[in-house]
Amino acid sequence: MSDVIEEQATRYAAGEMFPGRTWDELSEAEQAEAREQAQELLRILGDPPPRKAANDN
Repeated sequence: MSDVIEEQATRYAAGEMFPGRTWDELSEAEQAEAREQAQELLRILGDPPPRKAANDN
């Protein structure tokens, strides 16, 4: 899983868990909690299937 996907999932989880607050407004403990929730979600979803190239038929 790429770092970008993990970062996006973490910030999404934080937004759902702590609505109305930005990432920078969260405490380190709250950020860690959001990170754990995102990792669990990504674990459940698993790795995405590989993308087909445009010229693959």
